[in-house]
Amino acid sequence: PNTNMPSVLIIGIGSVGSGISQAFHQSHTHDWKVTTIDPNVSETDAYVHVPVSATGPIDQADNHKHSHNHIQTSVEELSDAVFRELLMECDEIVYAAENGNRDAYTNDGTLSDANVVRFRSFITRVANHDMHIDQRNIKSQLGGYSPKHTHVSYVGGSWTRFEGVPQTQTNRAGVYAVVPMVSDASIPKAKECCNAYETAKSVACVEAEKLSNDLKISVTFWDWISVVPNYAPNYTIARMVTEALNFHRITYSPGCEYGRPLLHSVDAGRALVLYTEHRLSSSITSASTPVFTCLILPGVFTPFILFRDIVKTRVEEQQHTRDRDLLLPPIDVVEQRVTPQFLTTRCDGSALLNDIGFFPDPTMIQIGLEETCRSALS
Repeated sequence: PNTNMPSVLIIGIGSVGSGISQAFHQSHTHDWKVTTIDPNVSETDAYVHVPVSATGPIDQADNHKHSHNHIQTSVEELSDAVFRELLMECDEIVYAAENGNRDAYTNDGTLSDANVVRFRSFITRVANHDMHIDQRNIKSQLGGYSPKHTHVSYVGGSWTRFEGVPQTQTNRAGVYAVVPMVSDASIPKAKECCNAYETAKSVACVEAEKLSNDLKISVTFWDWISVVPNYAPNYTIARMVTEALNFHRITYSPGCEYGRPLLHSVDAGRALVLYTEHRLSSSITSASTPVFTCLILPGVFTPFILFRDIVKTRVEEQQHTRDRDLLLPPIDVVEQRVTPQFLTTRCDGSALLNDIGFFPDPTMIQIGLEETCRSALS
């Protein structure tokens, strides 16, 4: 193996973790060795990389097989010997193994505690092994000889757990409007203003900071943005597709003021990769660096009218192809009478990500929304 190749260990490769895995493989700066652990993903599926890029298709799955190792088991089931070997090799650990979406947290009051217990068990195990790993100087492509410090990127939060700070913006029509903006200036919502999902994410952050300080392990807690593709049956596009197919209409929130801040899952992963490479190649890996850091991922505000247009176009195309003899009329579009005000919230995220060169790619969001629609139609 190439000992100069930086290595990342990713726990969990669902929609978030798979995007992060792909982003490490697509790094323009370094060739990363990627090890993924997930009991629900086969070795073959772990090598699948979505060919998305603003500059053209990228299909490097075959090229990356030599630098991608997938272990189809849970991290809890790894033997101590294997776990220690993985820790000794990696330059970065990414924990993206939180279970459950918003509905799951609402329906299962024990889910938050279960996720906290899993992460606590994981990072305690990391700390116990870390105490016995030789902290020798190692050579890396990321900055010459430097001490190897254990660091965990914990994707355990959500941008929606924060209060938006009122900010004046100009919309596409040139009209000024005050909209809520999530950024470094935002504070977590009061508990009575949170749903079960948001409460759980704030609890995870508090617990992660305590564990980081107690165990003396650097942790970056990521409040992730909403990402696409999103294959959940209750996602907005999936619901629009269902309504279009069953009732020949699409109900949507009108105007440009209602929508969601989004990133493509791989573009979101790219932010984490840029931060990791910045961290490893700079003085912020020194012992004087704060042990615990929170970062909010930014998103490109995407109006629901784009969701509507994609679904309408794709459903009508499919019907024209499959049911051309029926002469079906165009899909009706119906404006929703009332839209919750929180759907005007934007997210600038943490300024540090902008400072190190991360700028969201809107073209990838369009690709992710189209893929979401294709999946809902299949």
